[in-house]
Amino acid sequence: AVGVWAPRCSFRKRVDGTMTIADGGYAEEHDFEAYASTRFGWKYTPGYLKNPVKVNLVHDITHRRDPNPNPRRIDQAVATFERMFPSAPPLRIKETWAGHIDMTPDMVPVIDCEGGLPAGLVVSSGFSGHGLGIAPAAGRLTADMAATGKRPEEAHVFRLDRFGERLFF
Repeated sequence: AVGVWAPRCSFRKRVDGTMTIADGGYAEEHDFEAYASTRFGWKYTPGYLKNPVKVNLVHDITHRRDPNPNPRRIDQAVATFERMFPSAPPLRIKETWAGHIDMTPDMVPVIDCEGGLPAGLVVSSGFSGHGLGIAPAAGRLTADMAATGKRPEEAHVFRLDRFGERLFF
């Protein structure tokens, strides 16, 4: 399937002929777990100030269910789509959904098996909603680490221990 991203509207035609429409990430909100945010988050303050997002500090994100869809954002995405394609038939919303995206403070995934991790553990997480685009390479790196127990040189940028080293942004 091919998708299209445009400001304030992204969409793709599904196999069943229906469309998936989203607001393209416009006006995103982010929930940050309180402990992780205070431990590492302060390092990213300059970047957050330059590129503000709505941040919701939560005690423990693992116990939260998917958030409720934001009707205003859905209406805005549908209206943008209809302006882009004025001759298309009127849209009828079949269902709505919202969810959490796992992310790291620098929005680069962690793919690692070293850096203080227990032997035999491979972490491949924090893709910040970009997992599909880098899935083939990320899968290969993860599989190589699981097979060898070593981090290949090309995976250095994805290491877990980078968060203790420097400021990002």
